[in-house]
Amino acid sequence: MSTTLKIVPLGGLGEIGKNMMSVEYGRNILVIDAGIMFPEGDMLGVDYIIPDWEYLRDKKTISNIALNEPMIKGMAGNPGLPN
Repeated sequence: MSTTLKIVPLGGLGEIGKNMMSVEYGRNILVIDAGIMFPEGDMLGVDYIIPDWEYLRDKKTISNIALNEPMIKGMAGNPGLPN
């Protein structure tokens, strides 16, 4: 039986901010980036926007999180990480 490689964009595809991608191989998951996006002027009451972690909530093994940008907008979405 072969192992499948899955690449799943979870946020930020085609926009600036809230970038996040999941790479799955077998039982291992690598999360690349966990960015943040700041709200537009018409988003009253919104402090920040983070990627949607829902896809990863029922996964058992997140092996690593790779942050490729050492700026607040590239890693501030980590508080949304499922326990």
